[in-house]
Amino acid sequence: MAENDENENLLGNKKVTIIKKLNLEGKDIISLRNLTGATRKPALILLVLFIVISLIQVNRDLFIRENIFASSAQPLIEVTYGGVKQNLSGESLESLKQYILMNVAPEDFAGVKSNLEVTDVLREKGRDAAYFNGSVLDHACPMTIRSSTKKLVRKPPDVIGIGFAKCGTGSLDFLDCHPSITFRTSEPKFFAEKTAVQFINDALEKFDMDKESQKRGFRIEIKKYVDEYLERMPLATSDEILIEKSPQYSGGGSNEVRLERAKAMKAINPNIKLIGIACDPVKRAYSQLNMKERRTETLKESGKPCRNKGCLLGTIEEAFERFTDKQQSNFDAGLPMGFADYANQIKPFVDIVGAENFHLVDGENLVQNPNYEWGKLLDFLEVEKDHFKFYKDEEKGFPCLDKPIKHCLNTAKGTSRKTDVRKEYANFTNIWDGLYKPTVLEMINFFKICDKIDEICCEKLSDENSSFSWIHRYACTDI
Repeated sequence: MAENDENENLLGNKKVTIIKKLNLEGKDIISLRNLTGATRKPALILLVLFIVISLIQVNRDLFIRENIFASSAQPLIEVTYGGVKQNLSGESLESLKQYILMNVAPEDFAGVKSNLEVTDVLREKGRDAAYFNGSVLDHACPMTIRSSTKKLVRKPPDVIGIGFAKCGTGSLDFLDCHPSITFRTSEPKFFAEKTAVQFINDALEKFDMDKESQKRGFRIEIKKYVDEYLERMPLATSDEILIEKSPQYSGGGSNEVRLERAKAMKAINPNIKLIGIACDPVKRAYSQLNMKERRTETLKESGKPCRNKGCLLGTIEEAFERFTDKQQSNFDAGLPMGFADYANQIKPFVDIVGAENFHLVDGENLVQNPNYEWGKLLDFLEVEKDHFKFYKDEEKGFPCLDKPIKHCLNTAKGTSRKTDVRKEYANFTNIWDGLYKPTVLEMINFFKICDKIDEICCEKLSDENSSFSWIHRYACTDI
């Protein structure tokens, strides 16, 4: 048996055959019975020495995994973006590595140990501190936690997060800390580019995709655009899940545009899976205004002008008034209520990839009941979930990852959750609730949250720890 296989046997079953470990089998085994006197004693000493050395070597990994890690000399470390390379070195870095190795699944231990290192920094600062306040890494987790030992390659994503902005899509960064997943924070936005999408879909019309030779021709035809897309992705192994997210895919444009985007996604990867994150539209709208307020303040502090639509014009109260007037105008005109228009915007994607390949996450429950909501997502991705756990950080107002690494999102995330928007701005949010209600009700049926809106449905939604309990205030006021 090979050394690596034997180590895995030791870690999994906590036993090892020393003779196999030393490869002392067949003609290589010293026959002690044929030795006498002076020759037998040295041979015995040599064999015992071999066994002792082997036990030390094969038990080293087991000791790291099973010994008690936390002590005053080796404190647990909470990692944040931008602080990893500068602050973690020597004993503290080794302590962090040991914590990670203690908290991955046994089957992932050997691979994670061989790959474990600090993630490379691409840029020291994000381009927009209001959206992402921290260093941009090669992939999202500050430590490379990868179980696969295969060669890193360029490949299209297996999963795409398509929305929705301001509903917690930034929390998908946590997935990169899973040993079976790679994820980059920066958004490729490839399928939001009209030229690329149109070229790929035009090529689909030219080739008969039922014929293998035609498929090869199609891949050659679109290679230029695919290569450009892959350059925006981190390297990954062939057997791990590569994920990208760009909330722009579900937003912006008509459903015809979204349908074309979905076709192009499936053309590049026929087995593509999609993730959407929906949340209370009132909180979503406030999060958008809150980000604009932070961006305005940041630019003012740096002495830069802020004249685009990404900034506030006037006070936050004035912004609320303008926003409310705009939402009311759209509602009166029969236009989609964008901040609540989940079912309508997702339908084109589901039509192309199939309902079985789409998963809707409750962004509110990611905050309220993170381990339950993340568990459902990991089930959809078909990866191990028992060693991927969160804890609630009340001060931050947002959950942080506890295992396999202690890690919180950058400080630009979760900021709006510290404000009870319905209490602070009740005169505006009461109007928003009424405007968003009809569109929210549409998603109950489309996403099969309930069979119908009745007492059974409302009882289900009244459980604050269940997914989409926030819909209760929209659906059940009259029941």
